[in-house]
Amino acid sequence: MQNGKTIVKLPTQGGEKEVKRMKRKTVWAYLDGKKLVDVVQAALDNNMTVDKMKRRLVEENPGHEVTFRCQ
Repeated sequence: MQNGKTIVKLPTQGGEKEVKRMKRKTVWAYLDGKKLVDVVQAALDNNMTVDKMKRRLVEENPGHEVTFRCQ
């Protein structure tokens, strides 16, 4: 891995080809400062958009501070 990029070798007809891929980022939800859930993965698991999942997390945790960070 170089500078946050992963080098992946893909087979081709003429040999192998190196492809640089960016490290994937995700959105984490924090409940009162403690890591709660990967919002992107939770949205995929529940077949909804990230925006709807964020709204649902805020609605389901009244009285708590829910924050989101991209990492």
